[in-house]
Amino acid sequence: MGDSKREQFAGVGDSSGGASAAAVAAEPFARPERPAGLSGLSSRAFDILRYSTGVILLFALWLTLSLQNWEGIPVYAILAFTLIALASELLPVTLPLDDAEITLTPIIVWGVIALFGPGAGIVVALGAAFTGSVLHKLVLSARPGQSRAGLWQYLTYNVTVIGITTCAGGLTYQALGGVRLGLTGLEGTALGPHVVWPLVAGTVVALSLDLFFYALGSAVSDSAQHDDISFDAIWMRAKVLWVKSVFAFLPSYVMFTPFAFVLAYLFVWNGLGFWGMLPILIPFFSLRQTLKLVTENIRAYRQTITTLATLMQKYHPYTRGHLKRVADLSLRLARELRLPAQSQQWIWEAGLLHDIGKVGVPEQILDKTTKLTDEEWEIIKQHPVKSAEILSQLEFLDPIVPWVRHHHERVDGSGYPDGLKEGQMPIEAAIIAVADAFDAMTGTRNVADGKSRNQCDACEWKPPAGTPMPEECPECGATLIRVYRQPMTPDEGISQLRYGVDTQFSPRVVRAFIRMMSREGLGQDD
Repeated sequence: MGDSKREQFAGVGDSSGGASAAAVAAEPFARPERPAGLSGLSSRAFDILRYSTGVILLFALWLTLSLQNWEGIPVYAILAFTLIALASELLPVTLPLDDAEITLTPIIVWGVIALFGPGAGIVVALGAAFTGSVLHKLVLSARPGQSRAGLWQYLTYNVTVIGITTCAGGLTYQALGGVRLGLTGLEGTALGPHVVWPLVAGTVVALSLDLFFYALGSAVSDSAQHDDISFDAIWMRAKVLWVKSVFAFLPSYVMFTPFAFVLAYLFVWNGLGFWGMLPILIPFFSLRQTLKLVTENIRAYRQTITTLATLMQKYHPYTRGHLKRVADLSLRLARELRLPAQSQQWIWEAGLLHDIGKVGVPEQILDKTTKLTDEEWEIIKQHPVKSAEILSQLEFLDPIVPWVRHHHERVDGSGYPDGLKEGQMPIEAAIIAVADAFDAMTGTRNVADGKSRNQCDACEWKPPAGTPMPEECPECGATLIRVYRQPMTPDEGISQLRYGVDTQFSPRVVRAFIRMMSREGLGQDD
């Protein structure tokens, strides 16, 4: 039983790649959860997934409806519950995780299943989900120029998943002896074994499947963009999304079952029927408000991260592009290395904030074009420690503190600040070290296609068409090319990474980096 209307998988059926220029400009440090520009492979892979789930839904519908006894079910109640569920679908809560949306429709649907059976539940679920998705996405929230084809792909997959999960959860309820409380009544019914426990089992099955299909759809879409649709790549991406979704919203999911039970109980209690369960609508929408507050807290955490990165950008404009590129490269490397879901969840933030301690380093030292003095070098070497100290003040960033502190360690033990060797430093720190070094060497070149950049790293100003990029941005004054060194080509940068293997860089990470770049058509073959 689907609990959410998920946001369109970026780029599916949308030539714009799913993100407008205005949206990117509004959040310059936006995390690339699903990078723009799906290839034809990605679209085909997602279509195969949609068609496969469609076949599963047809079988699930046939089985569910064939087992449903419709005798005695009041039509007015089904219509009324469908309207309430539709209202819930039109009042979604937007999650800060991939801009997905979640509704409280499951409470209504599970109440209907407990009252009248799985068949009635699937009618309410699909009726509300399809109508609500069409109204919400194609009418109320439609953006000018947005691809209707892409939205239709999203709608069909989302509604199909809702149908599958509702059928699976409803059939679980029925198989475990769940009764139709609206027809049997409360008298003589053992609520524990015949309603509550089957309801708990059904919701666990349904919500687990919903998160699985959501993670699977996002993983197929995302992995195909990097030409890596192997089982391992998709499975790891799905695990990351699972961790982010489950742990962020498990408390809200836990509340679905008791609310559904109370709804069904009030419907039957004292024979008041539909009017008897109306009082639950007040706590029902209060639960929605609670969920909204949870999402706002998470969004506030992410805005804190953006604020810290913006602080560094304002202090030293060059770092804006550098920080973003290091964060992106670090995330891609973590996926390439199949790191645990928790590491993949946080390494982008670590890459973005790894140099925040440089706010305490004088600008004349950072921009110095001649050799640093011993005293100046000692000041520079303190920035990882200062970065870690700043981030340690924010409890929710605790996982990334050691990664940031040790991103200048070397595998031979000659790095700083603690002289850690290979095996002593976190693998995440080794990833950031490689990403940081590569971007520092390739400078203002575009890692994605090897061409020189055509916009300012700091403010994203672009020169008129056909005009070469000046060395100093006329808008913000940022130096576009570091004057003490011409940027290397990607091949030259990779050669330097090879040279530093076993002394400066982790061999495992460099091999993964070269493998990743080779697959994307850049650099040398390993």
